[in-house]
Amino acid sequence: MDEEAKKAAKDNIVKLVKEMTDPTNNHNSRNSVRVIGFNRKLSEAQEVNSITVEDTVEKLFTDAEQNYNWGVDMQGAIHEARRILESEKSGKRKHIVLLSQGESTFSYDLTDAAKTETKYKTINEDKVVHTNPLLPWPFTFDVTVRRANLLKDAKSLIEFLNKLGITRFNEALDGVSTIAGLTDLIGKFFRNPLDYIDLADIDSSKLEEQKFNYEKKIGEGYHFRSFYERKLDPLPFKDDIVKKIKHNLKTELDKAALPTNTLSYIGKKLGLTNTSEKAIDLFATSLVDYIFYGRKNVFYNHNLSAQAEAKIATEKGIHFYAVDVTKNDEQKNKFDDYLKKCPGIRASF
Repeated sequence: MDEEAKKAAKDNIVKLVKEMTDPTNNHNSRNSVRVIGFNRKLSEAQEVNSITVEDTVEKLFTDAEQNYNWGVDMQGAIHEARRILESEKSGKRKHIVLLSQGESTFSYDLTDAAKTETKYKTINEDKVVHTNPLLPWPFTFDVTVRRANLLKDAKSLIEFLNKLGITRFNEALDGVSTIAGLTDLIGKFFRNPLDYIDLADIDSSKLEEQKFNYEKKIGEGYHFRSFYERKLDPLPFKDDIVKKIKHNLKTELDKAALPTNTLSYIGKKLGLTNTSEKAIDLFATSLVDYIFYGRKNVFYNHNLSAQAEAKIATEKGIHFYAVDVTKNDEQKNKFDDYLKKCPGIRASF
């Protein structure tokens, strides 16, 4: 969070607390407001009022900076606020107001039981940037993982072979995209069956409380996605694709005699007998099975888990409001609209 964003966050927190605890407003006499800082480490909940809020908030930001307490634990903050509110049997209306810059970088892991029934959500973007978790700070570094498509990458491979003077694979991929009934347009709305490296989030947005392991936090503090696991995900229509590539190559062989020598030469180099048939088999099968074997890179989206925690709080009768305090006028208006309702709130968090 840059300095401008920090100032916006501080100003909005102070504005909220003063509005709700102003002693000149009779409706505020029963209000109590507590603040939790939710960086890498959650701060203790501290009760604040119109007099103490500025110093308290300033100290939260200062402590976070001095202790390298970067990152945003949005789910953790909602969970802690919910836990405290649920423990109080006051009968007052309970509110959680989440003031953030919009992205969470930490959340709670799933339980072992939840991991056995995981649901996935396809990532729309063609690449994901995440932090490599293998080494501790300051040796962490970002990694970019990209979606990959068999047809596009195989074409690149064939272009490379062309540069080496091997041109007989030019027609090998003709018709492959139609095997799965695909068009580029369909691929924009559904997962493309020819994507051999797919990107997916664990869809944790609708999980219940018992599905989260609140003893185990995950995340590195830099991005809203953390790499979770890599799963083998065999390509649909794989056998049909291999068969189509073989058919195309054999068709090309029938057109001229020279390609036979080319494929035989490749076969010799790979330790095969002097037959173009085996060279074709090797190329087609290897292309799909070894070079383009299907796998799914799975990420843990911390924003989705924060959504789940907010849903849990709402289902337990707690009013929940989330405002991105660092963004545009629309978000500012949303925050101001909430403040207008504050005089009617009897208890708030």
